Amino acid sequence: MLQDKVALVTGASRGIGAGVARELASQGATVILAARTRTAGAAAEWTPGGPPIPGSLADTLAVITKAGGRAEAYPIDLTVTEDIARMVDHIAGRYGRIDILANCAMGLPSSYKGSVWDSPVEDWHAKSISG
Repeated sequence: MLQDKVALVTGASRGIGAGVARELASQGATVILAARTRTAGAAAEWTPGGPPIPGSLADTLAVITKAGGRAEAYPIDLTVTEDIARMVDHIAGRYGRIDILANCAMGLPSSYKGSVWDSPVEDWHAKSISG
């Protein structure tokens, strides 16, 4: 159904983002996996000194490729606006387009007040779960 489509999934290292990425790949899309956590050992901790949060780009990529899908891991901190532009340039240069965008990255607002539309982008930078 999605053969020859290019999909960008943010938050693809775990949870809903990883699930969306797997499904898009299973439908034939080439999926660019964007998230901060490259490997399981690099994951944030649930609490300081606690166990790491499960899931990583490497995990999602492995599941997709093992199932015969096409994907590319793109490690990125989505709170760095300039890095987002570089990512889009990379995808455009390599694939020529982005057909599907699934934003599954989660951040907690640092000082959210009022409406989403009136909030500066800085208010939405994720805070580290481990403090």
